[in-house]
Amino acid sequence: MGDEMPHEMLDTSLILPLMKIGSPGGKTESPANLGKLITEPWLGELHIAHVFDLEDRFQYVTTDDCARLGIKPDELPHLRVHNLMHRRGKPRIVQGTHRIGFLLGGDLEASLLLVDALWDQIEPQIPGELIAAVPARDMLMVTGSQVEGGVEALVQNADQVWEDMKQRQDERLKLTRSLLVRRDGKWRLKQ
Repeated sequence: MGDEMPHEMLDTSLILPLMKIGSPGGKTESPANLGKLITEPWLGELHIAHVFDLEDRFQYVTTDDCARLGIKPDELPHLRVHNLMHRRGKPRIVQGTHRIGFLLGGDLEASLLLVDALWDQIEPQIPGELIAAVPARDMLMVTGSQVEGGVEALVQNADQVWEDMKQRQDERLKLTRSLLVRRDGKWRLKQ
């Protein structure tokens, strides 16, 4: 997350959610900005970090940034979803044999899980409950609980993604092997 962008160039329209595995640790990566990162636990080992979407990188949002921008951290959930859909646009859907995938330009595909309006549209088109896999930040795959071979395809694809990251020794995008299920309008860990 490299060099910090000058504060006067950062505004609330740049704030997006970024799925992470575990918490990034509370402190910023840069000694120049002494605020604490704003992250929240989501499901299992998945956490949501808030980042400024800059041209060539993400920069973590801190408590100091929120104070400077005049927003409260509890305003971030609505803001992050609104910005994700307006800054990145509609995701491209790729149909597979037993599953569908979502493309949003990399690093933010898993964050689409936070866009309830998307799932409200998709849910009636998939047989059974929605089951999702997010093995990496740039990969989101969904199937239905009544799609024959669907869950198995998700597990197989997630395992392959993890193996590929391990082979490349590049696990910075790694998220989780846990599957998620959507019930009553909310994502939950699949048991």
